[in-house]
Amino acid sequence: MKFLKDKMKYAELSSITKLMLVGLIFGYSCSTGKNINAPSIKEIGELKELVEQGKLLEQDSEHQPQFWANMYLLGKRYETKGQSELACPLFKRLGTIEDFPLQQLVKIKTLVNCNTEIRSFKNYWIENQDKLPSYLEKFYSEHFLKFSEELELYDLASLFSATLAKYQKSRVTKESFLKQAVSLAEKSKNEKTIEESKSLLYEYSPRLRPYVEGEDIFHAGRDFERHREFSMARSFYRRVINSEEMSFEYKVMAYNRYRLSFKQQRKRREYVNQTLEMINWLKKESSNKNHGKIARQEYFKTQLKYSRAVWTIDEMEKGRIVLDSLLKEKDLDDQLQAQAHWIIAAMYLEKKDYVTALSHLDTASTKKNLPQDLLEKITWSRGWNKYLKEDYAGSIKAFEDAIDNLEDGSFKNKIRFWLGKAYEKFGEVSKSKDIWQDMDEEESFDYYQILTYLKLGKKFTPITPTSRMIDDIEDTTFRWLMVLEETELSKEYLREKQKSFKKDKQIIQHLPYYQLAGWYIEGIRKYFSLSTDKRKKIKDEAIQYIFPTPFQYEFQKFTTKYDVDPALAYSIARQESAFNQYARSHADAFGLLQLIPEKAREIARKTSTDFKDHNDLYDVSINLTLGSYLLNELRESHDNNFIAFVASYNAGSSVVRKWLKKRYRKDPLEFIEMIPYKETRNYVKMVFRNYVIYKRLLGFDKTISPEFFWTSELKED
Repeated sequence: MKFLKDKMKYAELSSITKLMLVGLIFGYSCSTGKNINAPSIKEIGELKELVEQGKLLEQDSEHQPQFWANMYLLGKRYETKGQSELACPLFKRLGTIEDFPLQQLVKIKTLVNCNTEIRSFKNYWIENQDKLPSYLEKFYSEHFLKFSEELELYDLASLFSATLAKYQKSRVTKESFLKQAVSLAEKSKNEKTIEESKSLLYEYSPRLRPYVEGEDIFHAGRDFERHREFSMARSFYRRVINSEEMSFEYKVMAYNRYRLSFKQQRKRREYVNQTLEMINWLKKESSNKNHGKIARQEYFKTQLKYSRAVWTIDEMEKGRIVLDSLLKEKDLDDQLQAQAHWIIAAMYLEKKDYVTALSHLDTASTKKNLPQDLLEKITWSRGWNKYLKEDYAGSIKAFEDAIDNLEDGSFKNKIRFWLGKAYEKFGEVSKSKDIWQDMDEEESFDYYQILTYLKLGKKFTPITPTSRMIDDIEDTTFRWLMVLEETELSKEYLREKQKSFKKDKQIIQHLPYYQLAGWYIEGIRKYFSLSTDKRKKIKDEAIQYIFPTPFQYEFQKFTTKYDVDPALAYSIARQESAFNQYARSHADAFGLLQLIPEKAREIARKTSTDFKDHNDLYDVSINLTLGSYLLNELRESHDNNFIAFVASYNAGSSVVRKWLKKRYRKDPLEFIEMIPYKETRNYVKMVFRNYVIYKRLLGFDKTISPEFFWTSELKED
């Protein structure tokens, strides 16, 4: 609890009573107890019946852990019902048992539920202030915020409120705790506490400052933008751009945010126009003797962005002219030249001018010191261009040359799969099957390896997870927290513990912990932080950690209501938010299924759902209600076309219809690769991959035909 130690250096508590309270709060020993494990799930189930009846086990040495759990759960039940007078003796008694592993937690529970006499523990506080485990900080602060308020210890209450702010998952709730900290500090009339609490509030929410100056003008604009107050945000960005005192770097950031704010607001045409305005501004600034070089580089980069932006509003020729002009610039570096050639090649590819496209790709490939992702784009585009030109021999050569220089991974699988397709088109079907069989030797969860199943006509088999249960958990503290139904505390405990993970072995050992604690997104992150070899070795046992199925009741209820396959809804949620219900994207989409507030409001009216603003989208039930309705609506409007309705969920229906009209060549898999938005292209692939896996987790035992992408219907045996 170092935060209190630091604050108390200047917090002028006005009476000895306050110091005595602080001592009481911290004045307990931190007995770790013996390494006595928690009861089993079966035993806890039996104990819950006693708890419901308000009964305790008879105490004996053989059943000590069950007795402790019984006392805690019964005390917690009384506490939840507001019966502190019944909870107090249970927690107090449990607090006297030094072998109980969660002594600090029980001490806090005792103080909360018992009418504790305030006694002097000042010396003990000085000696033991840092001994409270970090994972209990949030829990502690929640309880003692109320406690200190009731005793009118507003200095402390302000500190607890500020501490709780950092644990909040949404900007609105975090800001509300910081505002509360200011209000409590003002009640204390302690100038230093008031100053500190306001400093924390204004640092997080600079738009609330009474007077904004300097770099805070930009940060206030970002704050308004995050709160979707776009008009105010733009006024602050303009202040930065027009200021004579702000650095040029800040002006560039402000101009970028200014134009992007229109994209956030779904005003695409205005976003394009403002990008052009930024280009003109940067061109003028390029002559400045102080920042001319920086302005010129930004000028080049913004032209690349503009060329792609006008392409998205069907003005591709305008974008190409911009790039042609850009390539004439003498001081354009190799990386920007390669990017420009690659974009122009994509434009000519869309026009089916394969010869010109390939010429630009060949030029791009000669540039030096290119980043890996750009090299992969150029490598892929050269082979893909020849494939679409129906130069299958040339495509085969390009893909085979590329494979020799690639490490194992998804990009190599992509090249191998399409090499097989090129051989198939070239008439060497046996060669293509050999390539796909080789890819299929070790089943994986990669999109392209799943496609080999499709091409080989193999039957998918159900996946039965071999998940570890709480009874298998070795960590005593974590297991006790779980069986005592302190899920949020178990998450905080895990958050602290993972800081010490230094080896893959430790991550693998703790993957079940993330699942049990409901911290799904972090479990997924931890899995993919492992080396490729380690992931391959544990993928079968880790499947339930990579593809979890949380909120099962809500998913079943709302998907059934709107006739959506639960496996599809899980697939979308897995890709959109990784089951983080408080997720917010760069495009301002919110919650499990990442809904845009404007669309959510429209659907809420149709479904009579109570929806006030974007913060409601963090509610799982509201999010799944609106998201399931949208999925069903998109599916019906696109005649059950999997690619079309999934792509529309990500990019919008109108643009997907244009892509289908211009790019579809009677092969669904080819069309997926021709989706021009990288994000949407990858999105369709990953949702399909997720869907196959979730179907298998739910018992799927059929094959999938290529027609699935066009009908969303699974082939019967």
